[in-house]
Amino acid sequence: MSVNMLNTNGFDKKPPESYLDFFFYNTRAVVMNRKIAMDCDSYTPTPESEWEFKIRSAIGDPATCRFVKEALIYGYKNLKIKKPEDVVENIFLKLAASNTKEIKDVLEEIRNTQFLGVEGGSIRETWSGYYRDTEAPFIAGLISDQVVGNKILEVGTGRGWVSYHLSNLLNKSVNITQTDLFDYREPLVKEYNNFAFVQVNALDPLPFQEGFFDTAIIVYVLHHLDSEKVFKGFLCKLDKVVKHKIIILDDTYVASNHVSHFCYDQSPLIEQFQKLNRWQKICALTFSCSFSNRVDGGGKDVPPPNVFMEFDVLRSILESIFNKALIKSEYLGIPKTKVYLNSEGLFVVEK
Repeated sequence: MSVNMLNTNGFDKKPPESYLDFFFYNTRAVVMNRKIAMDCDSYTPTPESEWEFKIRSAIGDPATCRFVKEALIYGYKNLKIKKPEDVVENIFLKLAASNTKEIKDVLEEIRNTQFLGVEGGSIRETWSGYYRDTEAPFIAGLISDQVVGNKILEVGTGRGWVSYHLSNLLNKSVNITQTDLFDYREPLVKEYNNFAFVQVNALDPLPFQEGFFDTAIIVYVLHHLDSEKVFKGFLCKLDKVVKHKIIILDDTYVASNHVSHFCYDQSPLIEQFQKLNRWQKICALTFSCSFSNRVDGGGKDVPPPNVFMEFDVLRSILESIFNKALIKSEYLGIPKTKVYLNSEGLFVVEK
């Protein structure tokens, strides 16, 4: 079965009124034809194609697109960007003008664009400073009381700021092993003598002896694993190399009728996010995470986000794998200080 990626059967035949409308019109056609392709015996999705499909779904669906645009504007206001509405509009125009390109290439172009109204022109550098001074300290403060022992593992350390602030909170009394696919760490982080960096790969992300670490910290990593099978395999290996505690902070979501009592001030967009359905939430999380990683984080080398799980489902998986441990969990929603408005949950495994 051949699939015409710009076939608009099933969509309104009225011509789009603007260039941006044309992009969204064709994007919805791509999404529909992808659904048709899924019914073909010969269709074999890859992590990259699934990721691109979710990005296009976020852009092509009116409700999800409205949320991700407003979320970017809100986040860029946190960055003190002048006229964030204009910056976001320029970003979406770039997406529209690049409709024939792969999403990964479009995000790389946005990453290297100098925007008016952004100090120094680079959103990436502005966000880097904000993450260093605001978001990473928040995360470190959130988890510092849960850390036990002296040997700490941080999986997927990125620029290393969570370890940096955690070490400072603990008076540098811990030895932290930081891992990632590449060494993205900032120079100041590399200066800490109590840090050791281990470069890993997707096939062997935990090359450590059994029971080597007292505590493991996994921040915004699990959703980058290729599949639920890989996800569970990673957790099983983690169970072997960590003796006492596993602390997980990851992007997640709850059902629309979930009643939450938040301990942290929320972004005003949390209610809008909650009104999205399950698929829309997954696509919105994928879009925001991709901007965080591909535009402002490590760039094109960062694996695409693939596995976003509902909060209760993720907790159930943890309970099944760590069946002799105490599992504590808290749905954090979208704390108002975030730049990329992904809702998140905190999970602590006490073995």
